[in-house]
Amino acid sequence: MKRLRWLIFIPVLILVFAALRIRHFIKSDLDSYVNVLSSTNEAFIFIGRSTTGESGSGVGILLKTLLTIYPHTVDERDDLIVIHIKEGQISKSDLRNFGYSGSAFPFHGVIYFMRGGQQAEWPLLWKWNGTGFTKVEKTAALQIANSFSFTDAIIKAEGWKEARARFDRGETAIAFPLESGQCIVTLNQEVKNEEIIKTVRVRGEGYSIHEETLTRVEAKSRKVSKSEYFQELKAF
Repeated sequence: MKRLRWLIFIPVLILVFAALRIRHFIKSDLDSYVNVLSSTNEAFIFIGRSTTGESGSGVGILLKTLLTIYPHTVDERDDLIVIHIKEGQISKSDLRNFGYSGSAFPFHGVIYFMRGGQQAEWPLLWKWNGTGFTKVEKTAALQIANSFSFTDAIIKAEGWKEARARFDRGETAIAFPLESGQCIVTLNQEVKNEEIIKTVRVRGEGYSIHEETLTRVEAKSRKVSKSEYFQELKAF
């Protein structure tokens, strides 16, 4: 009889430990919109990416999922992917934890990125340095921000154009002139095994750019190690 009890107790104990073991999950997705800022010989493509994570025991995560009427906190990180195209060359900068809310605009031939904030913080302004954005100190930021009323007006005045496309099921595209040809940015959204896959590609027509995948994200939750979870969401 005692042996039978142990044979029952041990598997139950293993199941309990498995249910209470801490697990880590992360999920990435692309923002619904992709923005393009272009002149006659240069273009910037801005792609937002969000990563969320959740950790806890299997039982705890299941309970939080079931009780979705009650908000629960998750770890989050928002990134901005910047694609720079000039003279037939494509360069990519992955600005982790920079955030993607805001707008880009040219000013005296230089690209800036601005977003809102508390009145004491405004304006939040960054200057493109070739590989990323550098924060502009407040006095200089105020001088630039107060020199125009709307970003679309300064974009037009500087001789640039702005365009955007939205992910939808299937394929959507943005086409804009670049040097002697045109550049086409394609957004593709497909569903495989009930998971959404988003892909952004670029190609040139009459312009020396071969088709290239800029980013691809499968919007599904995946299990990761504790160290990978920390690296993705806590090391900032």
